[in-house]
Formats: sequence, C-alpha cells, structure tokens
Amino acid sequence: MATRNVINVSNVEQFVDDFVQRSDHPALKRWLSSNVRRWILKHYDRADRVVLDPATGGFVLTEAQGVLRPFEGSVLDWCAAAIERGDEVVHLRLGASLRKRIDRALAALANEIEDGTPLSLDRIPFPKAEAKAKKQRHARHVERRKARLLKAAIPVYNAITGETVVRLTTPESLADEGSRMSHCVATYDYWVHRGYSEIYSVRDRDGKSRATVEVDLSNSSSGIVWQIKGFANGPVEPRYRPVLQGFIRSRDYPVEDDQDNLLTDDASFLVDPQRLEQLLVEGGGLRMAPRQPVCRL
Repeated sequence: MATRNVINVSNVEQFVDDFVQRSDHPALKRWLSSNVRRWILKHYDRADRVVLDPATGGFVLTEAQGVLRPFEGSVLDWCAAAIERGDEVVHLRLGASLRKRIDRALAALANEIEDGTPLSLDRIPFPKAEAKAKKQRHARHVERRKARLLKAAIPVYNAITGETVVRLTTPESLADEGSRMSHCVATYDYWVHRGYSEIYSVRDRDGKSRATVEVDLSNSSSGIVWQIKGFANGPVEPRYRPVLQGFIRSRDYPVEDDQDNLLTDDASFLVDPQRLEQLLVEGGGLRMAPRQPVCRL
C-alpha cells in the first residue's frame, strides 16, 4: 500500500520524534523512526478527509457523517493540487489515544529486550508490537488474579497425602471455584460476606478443586456441614473423601446432608442411610445434624 496523501506529515514527524527523544535504547529509536512512522502514515485509521468546500472555496475536514470544521492549517501546493484532482488527502488525529498505544508497544519491546529475548526490531511492524503488549498485559492480569485468589484462599487443613482444604473469602474466589467446579457457589458471596456461611474447597496436590463444602453458621456458632459437592454438583471422587473426613473431624462439624460424599469403604452404604450414619459415627465420630430442607450449590 502506497503512502497516503497526509496533509499533516510535519505533525507526524514531530509526534514520532517526541517518542524518539524520550527513548534510551538505540534500537527502539530506530524502530520508532522507521516502523512506527511508516505505520502511522500508511495505516493509522483515525483520520479525517480534507476536501474543498464549494460554498466557501476553503478547505474543510470531513468524516462519514459530514463536515467537521474548517481546516485551519496551511495547505501546501501539492496537497491543494491533489484535493482539486479529487485524490484523497487526509488529516491524521494525533492524540492521547495514539500516544497510549505507542507507549504500550514500546514498553512491551523494552521488556523483551531486558529479558534477553532476541529481537530483530526492523522486522516487527507496529501491530505485532501491539500484540506483544496485549499478551504481556494479559499475563500480568493473570498473575495478579492468581495472587488475589491465593490470598483469598486461606489454608485450613493439610492432609498427609498432600491435599489441602482452603476457605474462600472473596466474591472473586467464589466465582473462581464455581468456574472450576461448574456449579453456582459464586452466588453465595452475600451469605459469606454476612457471615452466614463459610465455603471450603478441597484442592489436590496440583491445586485443582476437587470438592466444595458449605458450612452453615446461621443457626450454629460452631457450624454445620450443609453441602458437600463434587464437579457439577455430582459425587466427590472417592480418593478425595478421606480428606473431607479428616477436615470435618478436625472441626467436629455435624453433617446435615451429602453424607454419601464422605463414604469410602463400602458402596452398599450409599443405598442405606442408616448403615451409612452408623459407619460415619463409628468410624470417625461425625455427628449427623437434624435433617432439614437444603438448597444446592
């Protein structure tokens, strides 16, 4: 694509030179003077067309919606001739938005240079540098989010097999758990914030969620295990049930519902609640809370 007829080329030169003067790296200076300058002149799309107004005989700036305002700058002879021929002549908008884009692209390239990434800057067009900046911003966002989630997931129980149980304390951590486990625990942020419920997550040795537990505090100061759910509200994988048993025993929680998600020894107990209760009481001292209607995660 040939360079467009840009009426404010001198402004573009000054605009780019401001960045060149502020940059400390010779390679980045060259990249700005060549690649960025070329991209602005050829491809930057925030531009108004300069045309001759037949009513006044003066030059005006226009866009798709019509006339914007009279053009107040000087019009060189070659521009005037091009406009009179009907060729497209544009006036580029060099403002804060473009400055921000270039600043981000520069920062991305500077980061890669500092990290020792081999770069051939003359082969990096401005859109590719922008893509690098976007990728770096996304990576930083992911790391900050991981840090927030880690801070909001308070370890409360460590199993000797390597699994952990963490308490989730923020809406973001609840939303993350809901996304991991494909259930609606994110909607419990009101109850957690008010102190009516506590939400716990069983994590395997790799930090993946394997079960979600709600402890109801609304009618008991010590808490009652109200729900125990696996992925998509399904059963908890048997290999993670001993962790749940150990955690619940350590807190001496009564178990209101989902006791079958604590069973590890005999599948026949799943169809016999009385035998299941006997197993839990005799095997670990888990107290059964009075049966009540219960909402689901």
